[in-house]
Amino acid sequence: MKTQLKTLFFILSVVIICQCEKEKENQPPICNIISPSNNTTFKKGENISISVDASDPDGIIKEVHFFIDDIGVSNIQASPYNYNWNTQDIETGSHAIKAIAKDNEDIETADSINIIIDAEMPTVTTRDITAITEISAIVGGNVTDNGGEIVTSRGVCWSTSQSPTTSNNIKQVDGGTGSFSTPINDLQPNTTYYVRAYATNSVGTAYGNENIFTTLIDPDATWTPGDNWFDSMNKQYYSTVQIGDQTWMAENLKSTYYTDGTPIPLVTDSATWSNLTTPGYCWYDNDSVTYADPYGALYNWYTVNTGNLCPTDWHVPTDTEWTTLADYLGGENVAGGKLKETGTTHWVSPNEGATNESGFSALPGGSRIYSGIGYYGFWWSATEAYADKAVSRELDFDYSYFFEFNDPMKAGFSVRCIKD
Repeated sequence: MKTQLKTLFFILSVVIICQCEKEKENQPPICNIISPSNNTTFKKGENISISVDASDPDGIIKEVHFFIDDIGVSNIQASPYNYNWNTQDIETGSHAIKAIAKDNEDIETADSINIIIDAEMPTVTTRDITAITEISAIVGGNVTDNGGEIVTSRGVCWSTSQSPTTSNNIKQVDGGTGSFSTPINDLQPNTTYYVRAYATNSVGTAYGNENIFTTLIDPDATWTPGDNWFDSMNKQYYSTVQIGDQTWMAENLKSTYYTDGTPIPLVTDSATWSNLTTPGYCWYDNDSVTYADPYGALYNWYTVNTGNLCPTDWHVPTDTEWTTLADYLGGENVAGGKLKETGTTHWVSPNEGATNESGFSALPGGSRIYSGIGYYGFWWSATEAYADKAVSRELDFDYSYFFEFNDPMKAGFSVRCIKD
């Protein structure tokens, strides 16, 4: 009897041990999608890196299957369990990502997430405008990103008004991305145009930055005061205005070359400038980006005295010509207000007496050495006073007077040109 009980006990022990071993072997693997996160939005065309953390507590991972919208796309048998999914040809919307980890006993565990594929308008910039003539120019752009969808149309649009769109004048080129250029023709001479590159995909039409240019003056056309004047040497356009019998530029000079093509010396060092007895120019605070437009450059009188500073057919006014201007506007006591730009965009308050009824649009460009911008405007005459001084004119923020002074020739002042 004892022998039979021992045998039965032994058999039960073996069964229990086997059952435990069996249960232990059947533990499922672990499978977690750790990247990307659930419901992440991606732009169409992006590469999505799918990473899975897979392990087995009582065995080894045999393989990990990757599925996109229930379609198998990869089967990886060794860690790391990563799959790189290119979405260039994938439709926009929600998509399911699933991973299935299988262990050495073919037991499987799955994990799944959803992601969103979206698209946006292209990214485009407008190129600089070149080869400007009386009736044409070369324009273009650069499509740097298609936004996740095929660029079906790109080109340039232009108008004589700001912010042109494809409902204005357009020149279309082939679709796609990258840089492009194209001529535009049948423009009007001496006319200002606004240009933007554009690119269109299924999401919409995007526009680049706005560039501005003015076509050249028709050499066979008659120029009249009030028309823009093109300085071909310095590639600058200047607005003009007729005041009485005189024709003036309505903005300060920006020339960096003499009319014969010789560069004007740019002098940035204050000590060097103070000791100059030869020509030189500078920008206020040595910052052309901020101050070149609209204040123009600052010149010493030695530059003025070359007689070669203003564009062809123009010259620096003499003191007599400045006086003629002041007399036409009612005399020096009131002329300043009639010459100054109105408001406080450039002039410091109160900008006393400013009406700009002359159209001269005088601005407070300050002087070298780096002072007075916003408060004072100084302009040279071509008239030497005595020794090392020359006659200048000044406008102030708190007076409507048009001042006349004799200033050191080494000072840095603005220049306005008058028509020959």
